[in-house]
Amino acid sequence: MPRWLAPTPVVVLFTVLTAWLALGSGVYLVSADSDSLFHILLGKLMWEQGGLLASEPTTWTYPDGHLSAHEWGSQLVLAKAWQIGGLSLVATVASMTIAGACATLLAWLQYRRVAWLPALLTVASAWIVSLIHFHARPHVVTWVFATLWVIGLEMLHRRELAPGKWLAGSAALLFLWVNLHGGFLYAFFLLGAYVLAGIVRVLMSDEHGRDEAVTWTARLAVAGAILLAVSALNPQGLAVHVHLLAVAGGSSTQGLVGDSAVPNLLQRPHLLLYVLGALFLMVAGKQRPAPREWLLVFMLAAMSLQSIRNFAVMSFAGAVVLGPRLGLLWDELSVTDGLAGRVARGLATPPMPPLRPDPWLAVAMVGLLGLGMSRTIEVDRRMQPLDAIEFVKTRPDLRGKRLLNSYNWGCTISWVLYPEHKTFINSWSDYHGNERVQRAIDLERLAPGWYDVIEELDVGWAIYKVNAPLTEALREKGWEEIYRDDTAAILVKPR
Repeated sequence: MPRWLAPTPVVVLFTVLTAWLALGSGVYLVSADSDSLFHILLGKLMWEQGGLLASEPTTWTYPDGHLSAHEWGSQLVLAKAWQIGGLSLVATVASMTIAGACATLLAWLQYRRVAWLPALLTVASAWIVSLIHFHARPHVVTWVFATLWVIGLEMLHRRELAPGKWLAGSAALLFLWVNLHGGFLYAFFLLGAYVLAGIVRVLMSDEHGRDEAVTWTARLAVAGAILLAVSALNPQGLAVHVHLLAVAGGSSTQGLVGDSAVPNLLQRPHLLLYVLGALFLMVAGKQRPAPREWLLVFMLAAMSLQSIRNFAVMSFAGAVVLGPRLGLLWDELSVTDGLAGRVARGLATPPMPPLRPDPWLAVAMVGLLGLGMSRTIEVDRRMQPLDAIEFVKTRPDLRGKRLLNSYNWGCTISWVLYPEHKTFINSWSDYHGNERVQRAIDLERLAPGWYDVIEELDVGWAIYKVNAPLTEALREKGWEEIYRDDTAAILVKPR
């Protein structure tokens, strides 16, 4: 087959990773995190009513709460995928997005002519670090957009992309991003790193180069203001920015639950190794990093240490800079005379081919979507308490009674029982706020006065883990256990 007819490495990687995820981990993608089901449910409700939701409709403790629409576009896509092809197509769409982030990164490294081995190591590192967030949820689109965003900034800085084309492309990218996921705020933090690098350049330049540095930095700052205005082109305007900044800056319980938790690097050694590896790449080699590279990596590392969800963004966006650094180090190593140089030359492969458009990508996407629609998958009952939740359908006497439920199970309960039953809380901590999340955590931990809170809430029944402290405490209070399996228990308040 002529080389120009053969699929490019980018398309091969995209196809293999998508098929691997969709076929091997599709059930996990939709089962491991109940938020996936909840996103589909909210998207379904929006399709049915023909507009955005004014409030969070599934929780009785927050009936009039404002619902920040920072994921509405992705929710509509997930719901439509579910309507067309069920959870299998949802898993396939998520798999294509995750694989797309990896393929985008490889395309950049191929464009930069990074050698095969360091390029594949860079993509593999991003894959491994982001594994803990492999879910069929809107956040995976941010991995693609953040990678493209930094690529655009790098091409602008390297004068490989005209300022006007960069601004137009960035505006289009940001418009999509802001309407698909709240991670669009990363765009401004990343852009800020380049503006700060420009300021450093101004301070370090001599008189001859200072005027050019000032002009470049000022234009980038003005472009940032224009892009901020573009990001207001969403159903709620700048109110989305205010909400997301309030969530990010709150002293809340956000750092205690779910993927908002502060990472413990000693318990996750692969994340610690990634951070140490990134620092090594920044100090190793003959060619020293530019200030923008230092600022970008430092900013992403600092954000990752604040919340475990940021590690996945760092692994992709940071790799745009770290991958070429690894390539440079590899090239330097391969020309040395020592053992390391001989090993590097022994592992040498043909150079990466030039990046080119590949029509096989469209063929692969059609085939993968067809694969998604041809299969049937269901939620793994070992991961979610579906048997207990479905038992509730056999008990009409529970209707109209307020439910007390585990923080982590609220989304699954709503997926099965809404609108007949509304939950006490679900795992969308950024919607419920610190006070409600902390109240749920205190109840599960049997904090002082826990039963007074239950009495005040006037709940009628509860569903928790079968061996949870709260479950045992409710039994001791005389609550009747009407259902029990290896996962969950359902208890009814005595009359």
